[in-house]
Amino acid sequence: MSAQFESDVSEILAHLNEVCQSRFKPTTPKTKSLIRARLSEGFSVDDFRLVHVIKAAEWKNTKFESYLRPITLYGTKFESYLNQKMSDAQKIKMIMQATGKSAAEVRDMMMKGAQGA
Repeated sequence: MSAQFESDVSEILAHLNEVCQSRFKPTTPKTKSLIRARLSEGFSVDDFRLVHVIKAAEWKNTKFESYLRPITLYGTKFESYLNQKMSDAQKIKMIMQATGKSAAEVRDMMMKGAQGA
């Protein structure tokens, strides 16, 4: 495995653990295989961060909180979670939380994405 992949896995799980107050390990084979699959499909570390924030905002303190785990978040519904419908204001707030970028940076990123689509 490449050092970059190992670094990405550690960064992704550190963020998940921070957002969800969990303790998932970056060494678990199943978790690594799910992350590898999504990265190979072209998703980025920032995409993982955004999914963490979106689903934590939706599921925290509900009966679905137990699903805030890699096997659920990084599986076949990952892209659906990432593209969940919400207002632009909600998206900007969540992307800011997930990436640490400013509101202006997020708006710029969203505009570039819309132009590229």
